Amino acid sequence: MKQLNNCHICGARLKDQQDKDGEGLYCPECDDYRYMNPKPVAGTLVVDGDEVLLIKRGHEPNKGTWSFPAGYVDHDEDMKEAALRELNEETGLSVREEDTEIIDTIQMEHETHYVTGIILGASKEHTDGSLNPSDDAADARYWSKEEMLKKSSELEGDHVTRVASKAIE
Repeated sequence: MKQLNNCHICGARLKDQQDKDGEGLYCPECDDYRYMNPKPVAGTLVVDGDEVLLIKRGHEPNKGTWSFPAGYVDHDEDMKEAALRELNEETGLSVREEDTEIIDTIQMEHETHYVTGIILGASKEHTDGSLNPSDDAADARYWSKEEMLKKSSELEGDHVTRVASKAIE
């Protein structure tokens, strides 16, 4: 991951001077420390028997790879709301919160930041709408665990198969 070089508030060059806990970088202009905190993400896996719905990422990060419908949590929504919004935006499907369960948590490193979040699971029979990839999704289709294992190089990462396996169980 890239090193944080400048203060995100004032733009000043950060100094390699860590706080009392040995974390963060110091901004001399703001007289405060800056941290590389993860950005919150949330997603939803739709399960149909022994298959899960994946989308092909149409934008960075990880453009062209397959993953579950997911994205960043907006400042005014909770994690579950974000997961359901992302499902709808990327696939055209919707599901009620009460028809979901938390399947797993994820942590990932992107080129410029870390992300951490939750993945919900929902049965296809509880979804409404028609599958129509849009927004950040270039394509969407159901994958079996066996196909994910055979085509692992096409997936966003090992976490996709791990979380999908939990959802299918």
